[in-house]
Amino acid sequence: MNEQSRRDELTITQRTIRFLESALHASADGIIITDTAQNIVVVNQAFCSIFGKMRRDVVGTPLSSWVEQLGGDALKRWGELEQHIYSKGTGYKIHFKMSTEKASKFFIVNASRLDQESKEGVHILSIWRDVTEQKQMEETLRVSAARLRHAQHLTHVGYWDWYMKTNELHWSEEVFQIFGQDPSQFEVTVESFEATIHPDDYKAFIAERERALKERSDVDIEHRIVCPDKTVRYVHEIATIIRDENDEVIQVMGTVQDITSQKRVEWALRERLKELNCLYGITLLANRPHLDIPSFLKEAVKILPPAWQYPEITCGRISFKDHLVTTPNFRETPWKQAAEIIIQGKLVGSVEVYYLEEKPDIHEGPFLKEERELINVIAEHIGVPLELKHAELMLKESEEKFRSLVENSPAVIFLTNLEGEIYFTNKGISGLSKEEILRSSILDFVKPMFHNRINEVIKQVVQKSRTVTLEVQSASPGNDMEYLELHLAPIRRDEKVTSLIGIVSDITVRKRFELELLNAYKDLELYAALLHHDIGNDLQVIMSSYELAQTQLPKDSELGSTLRMVGVAVNRIADLLALLHIPMEEEKVIVTLLEHLGQRAQQIHSNLTVVIESDPKARSLYTSSGRLLPLVFENLFRNAAQHAGPNPTVRVTVTPVSDHVQIDIIDDGPGIPSELLPKLFQRGISSTGTGLGLNLCKRVLEAYGGSIELLKPQKGQGAAFRVLLPLAEM
Repeated sequence: MNEQSRRDELTITQRTIRFLESALHASADGIIITDTAQNIVVVNQAFCSIFGKMRRDVVGTPLSSWVEQLGGDALKRWGELEQHIYSKGTGYKIHFKMSTEKASKFFIVNASRLDQESKEGVHILSIWRDVTEQKQMEETLRVSAARLRHAQHLTHVGYWDWYMKTNELHWSEEVFQIFGQDPSQFEVTVESFEATIHPDDYKAFIAERERALKERSDVDIEHRIVCPDKTVRYVHEIATIIRDENDEVIQVMGTVQDITSQKRVEWALRERLKELNCLYGITLLANRPHLDIPSFLKEAVKILPPAWQYPEITCGRISFKDHLVTTPNFRETPWKQAAEIIIQGKLVGSVEVYYLEEKPDIHEGPFLKEERELINVIAEHIGVPLELKHAELMLKESEEKFRSLVENSPAVIFLTNLEGEIYFTNKGISGLSKEEILRSSILDFVKPMFHNRINEVIKQVVQKSRTVTLEVQSASPGNDMEYLELHLAPIRRDEKVTSLIGIVSDITVRKRFELELLNAYKDLELYAALLHHDIGNDLQVIMSSYELAQTQLPKDSELGSTLRMVGVAVNRIADLLALLHIPMEEEKVIVTLLEHLGQRAQQIHSNLTVVIESDPKARSLYTSSGRLLPLVFENLFRNAAQHAGPNPTVRVTVTPVSDHVQIDIIDDGPGIPSELLPKLFQRGISSTGTGLGLNLCKRVLEAYGGSIELLKPQKGQGAAFRVLLPLAEM
């Protein structure tokens, strides 16, 4: 090679070196060359900038001093790099992370040998590339992808791509979750996807897809899918058509969202809305006041089917007492739901719902749990207005009966305010017409002498809230209704007397009869007094003659026997006259009356003891019997004193029995002679031939509504009688 050639080659070499040096220092990657001792012999500014140094500070320094600053196991890993290069002779790539107070940096280091001939003089070239931004972008993408997966999972939204040229279909992770498929086992194809569509929605889905592809328009459709476990889910798919420059569809990309929960909520809301409409309809019916029970039931049964899950195959029936209504399509089937109508604890009817076709079991057969609650509430809601309407019907009937009773009542019935002013009457009174009565007060149809008494009675009725009865005289003297019986009673509202009801009865006939009876009684008293006086005087003369004749005639003579019979007859006449002059006993309390008669009997008969025993309740019992009642007990006490031994004791027991009082009179004597028992209460029967006898006692008691009977004596008892007397209301 001549000199010129060498100069040319040198020039080329120098140019090459300058080019390489220029490229070395212009590179954004850090570049270093180390010698056999691993000292840095060549370095560019990019590498120096990594550590914030100048080239003069780096050249000639051991590379390990800089690698060591990376921290962690960087030095160890660099040693592995050198060992690999020396042993294998091939390049090696490692990743480094350098952390500082401000930030972290990431590097990819590619290293290789420059000299391949021998180990001596081997130099290693390493290029340090800063991949911090790339790492940050990767981290951002990773976080974004994770967030996207999380968002898809939360919203149940997945995305898919359908590539038309290859007919490939790709699903995101969430799509597999929505369709319930295992990504490792389920092969995603258009055909396998179509197989998951619910049979009832398949035709509509395919038609919508074909329309979108033909019209090049987006897809927005809801349909059902069937998961591997046979559960059905609702999904909402939105897809966009991607076209090329020739308007050919090359891709369809879309999202799918699981809307099963939303659909269930919507379905539940629709069902609840139907139930509310049903209850609202029944409430409206209940608030129609003029709707009778049959009409109410006919309208109510129409409301039932639309409230159930399958209204098109639902029929209903409602029964209430004697009423029974059904829907037009009613037919009994095995699929039944019913609830009882209970009013005041009594079963009065039922609400029934039937399905006309078999449906899958849900809760109570094919019926929902909410439908069980609904039919119970319906039965309750129907029962309340039915009870009210039934009560209204009964009230109306009662009002009609009451109105008929009032209008046809022989008595005058009227209503007044608290001042006695009449605002209702069923008829006129005391010569006043019905219209005149309505413009008057109670005082207008009675005599003025009763006005103060009536005002007092009105106050008493209002203040003490009780019924008061009084007798008055009519204000019209020429009227047939001369005497009136007036009943005044309070009418309460909210525990307060607001008005009065009065009933006026004509007692003119009764009062006139009572006056006639009183006059007749006075006449009878006068006649009895005359009989007692005049005949009594004549009997005294006869008795005096009888007693004188007895002293003059022998006792065993026939005339003496006849005279004794005359004496007995005279005594009986005297006793009968005594009955006409018996004083009226004022005492009406039975026990007190008996105590009084017992004391008097003990005074007359010194050998007699009378003991009165009574039930505590008997001490308040009254009798309405007349003046002859004491004669009965006096006769029984006298018989005991005369026939029950020298010192007899009579026990009188008084006991209330229903609406009567039972009085047992039992002495401790020898009892009634057996020969007198069959005819004891017959007329004229007496052991002595004197006295009024038990026959008269029996007749007196029967006249007063009572009775007397002879009891079978117990051990230690003599004659035992039981007297029953009716009680009087006081």
